[in-house]
Amino acid sequence: MINIALTQPYAKLNDTLAEDETFQKAVASLLDNQSIVLRGKAILCFLLLFKMNPQWLIIAVDCDFYKNVDKLLRDNYKYV
Repeated sequence: MINIALTQPYAKLNDTLAEDETFQKAVASLLDNQSIVLRGKAILCFLLLFKMNPQWLIIAVDCDFYKNVDKLLRDNYKYV
């Protein structure tokens, strides 16, 4: 549902999500999930956040987003 909301974001959404550390940790933890579908949706969520506000790129670095994406690239899944 968060991905649907991020496709048509409103001004307060970015501020609310940026202030909520549990949201950031939750999305980052989905990148380590066993389910490839959840990992793909977490990547999509981050990409929508990047599109909404480039400041999320800095937050993603703090959440080890790029390290997890590199790990996913080594997997042989076509979905991700």
